[in-house]
Amino acid sequence: MKTPSVIFYVGKGGTGKSTVSAITAMALAKEGNKTMLASLDAAHNLSDIFQTRLVHKPKQVAPNLLAAEIDRERMIQAFLKETRDSIKQTYSYLTAFNLDSYFNILKFSPGLEEYALVKAFTQLLEKYPDLDYLILDMPPTALSLKFFTLPALSRTWIEQLENLRNEINKKKEIVATVRYGKKEHGRDKILNRIKAMKEYYINLEAIFRNPDTTISMVANNDTLSMSETERTIRDLKSSNIHIKSVVWNRVDTPKGLPGFNLPGKAAPLCVPASKTPLTGTDALNTFINSWDVDVVTLVQKVVQP
Repeated sequence: MKTPSVIFYVGKGGTGKSTVSAITAMALAKEGNKTMLASLDAAHNLSDIFQTRLVHKPKQVAPNLLAAEIDRERMIQAFLKETRDSIKQTYSYLTAFNLDSYFNILKFSPGLEEYALVKAFTQLLEKYPDLDYLILDMPPTALSLKFFTLPALSRTWIEQLENLRNEINKKKEIVATVRYGKKEHGRDKILNRIKAMKEYYINLEAIFRNPDTTISMVANNDTLSMSETERTIRDLKSSNIHIKSVVWNRVDTPKGLPGFNLPGKAAPLCVPASKTPLTGTDALNTFINSWDVDVVTLVQKVVQP
């Protein structure tokens, strides 16, 4: 099944991730690519950039271009509901104990933000498989790091739950599966749920490590931005997730900029400072047309450094 190429823009708050995301999305759309730009940052800026009110549901803002600002609270509530429904279904035999009275504590669970954002991302992939590009304007670095490392950490934890459940079944001498013909059907609802969750996170890991997925840092030419960029590259690399490129925003020349030991030998992509505010599709198009980097080079430098 066709899936879009994914570009994540990550970086320190204030480096211009939203603007770089919008420029990339507009440039790709102008070339006839079906493109979606979605903001996962709670401090949404895309509505201001495109001068139109954007909401959770994607809206067309230019030919071939959809844009959305993901409602994080909405996704948290959806995740909590899905969790409650799953628990009720799995432990239906405990309904007499009024489980609803215990569910309120779920909203205080750590990690809800990253779980909600991961869910929003996977929903976009599922609902819009015919896109050529899906571009994500990510939240500041700390939450983005949790977002990218969530699948591997969750899978490791779930694998331990799976092992524990298998041991429980052995000790209780429960037959976990029953064979009909050549197929095995699970009888342990808890184990089935654990396996489904494990598969979900394995698939997410594969997406983050897919060659068609690009994680690009947006940086400014200042000490704080460069230090955070270097730390983020190092921290993600330790989780076997690799930054493909660095986009230097409001920088006119790559001369003297660090390479951060990224793959490839291409010069860093520098987005020059605009003399006028980059708000509205006309301003974005004017900037793209007047820039001395054509759209093909732009995308190549981001996704294939």
